[in-house]
Amino acid sequence: MAILDITTQNGALVVDSRLIAEELGIEHRALIQNIKKHQSVIEQGFGVITFAVSKPLEGSRGGRPENIAYLTEDQATLLMTFSRNTEQVINCKVNLVKAFAVAKDKLSQKPASLPQNYKEALKALIAEVEAKELLEAEKALLEAENHQLSEALDELFDYSSIVRIAKFNKIHESRFDWRSLKALSLKMGKEIKKVPDARYEFKNLYSHDVWRVAYPDVRLPETTTLVISR
Repeated sequence: MAILDITTQNGALVVDSRLIAEELGIEHRALIQNIKKHQSVIEQGFGVITFAVSKPLEGSRGGRPENIAYLTEDQATLLMTFSRNTEQVINCKVNLVKAFAVAKDKLSQKPASLPQNYKEALKALIAEVEAKELLEAEKALLEAENHQLSEALDELFDYSSIVRIAKFNKIHESRFDWRSLKALSLKMGKEIKKVPDARYEFKNLYSHDVWRVAYPDVRLPETTTLVISR
């Protein structure tokens, strides 16, 4: 019994009619006659049948070219319904379903085609580099926007971060202890706000009331209080 080898014709998975004839244990000429007998019905439901002239299958008798048909899964299955449901016909149907299922699975797992020449390889490399550069540019833009947002939020309320106060007083950030600011904020019942930051992911903003108590010698920037109308 022949192995049902599924091939591709015009972008569709098909089976050689000679393999079906061997599965059914009948002459190939008889199967072709049956296909042509029901051709209009098959094509009406499942598209045009592809006929061709081909050399005999490897290992078969004779060497003269013969007329064959390439049938899709639906066409082959419908063809089976025109035959008596013998055990051999049933086995052929089962083998057809299995063979097409394996072919579909292989097709879905087919890896992306590799470049066939230097020009294609160069184009693929350029596309990869451009995609990487685009991601890097988008990342840089996002970081810049994040930094601008952080700076804007830092200057909007009567709250300031250690970075802002250090910059405003032109001294190093290590001059201030975030632990003291946090502890005093909790003691005074003042909320500690958080804003995104490019360096530390986020940074804390402390109330100017806390700053005045914790570091009375530092200057505080003028701020704008945001008023939301209700």
